[in-house]
Amino acid sequence: MGMESRGCEFICGQRGMGKTSYIREEILPSETRCIIYDHMAEYLQAPGFSFVNDWESLCDRVSKAGRGFLKVAYIPTEATPEDFARFCRLPFATYGLDLICDEIDQFATAISVPSEFKRLVHFGRHYNSRFIGASRRPADVARAFTSQAYKIICFRQSEPRDIMYLKSFCGDRAEEIQYLEPLHYLSFENQDVTEGCLSFAPEEAEEEGEGEADLRKGEEDERGQDGEDSE
Repeated sequence: MGMESRGCEFICGQRGMGKTSYIREEILPSETRCIIYDHMAEYLQAPGFSFVNDWESLCDRVSKAGRGFLKVAYIPTEATPEDFARFCRLPFATYGLDLICDEIDQFATAISVPSEFKRLVHFGRHYNSRFIGASRRPADVARAFTSQAYKIICFRQSEPRDIMYLKSFCGDRAEEIQYLEPLHYLSFENQDVTEGCLSFAPEEAEEEGEGEADLRKGEEDERGQDGEDSE
């Protein structure tokens, strides 16, 4: 994989179109050194990944792995800007580490970008690191990130502002995005535009995170059991 392809990759599209499924099926299986900033608890069941929910445990995993195999979903107790900032510093402490964050616009917006994130997207490739970020609305994401993306994967968008935004750096074919069917996407890489289609259904729990949904279901089951016991 060339130096350019160790930079940034951006994935965008409306809810339920396949963004999270694309990450799970097209990106994660080939990863050998990767940490997911899983603030939505969507990757608890990602094959081959373990998960931690505190910073000290994550640092311990990174330290013990050295430059070896590492696949971790980090589910922070509190996804604060400060926590995300230190997450962005990880590739500079260990070589060859890929980072992934879904709903990146929650931490790097069009008007507010952490300095640590800027450093990551501009210089992470020199540490053989790749950053992959996803968002529903590209116009809400920091241009510092999208401008550095060597590949952009676009699922369906319908907002004129988002389509115009994508046209500004993807060209006229971005107009086609509004007509894409679910699971279909356009891939923009350098000067090449290719069409793709996922062969599986997008996750129904994509918005709230299937992990959060599972946790909520467990709590509801417990309340139901307590009610039965009291009868």
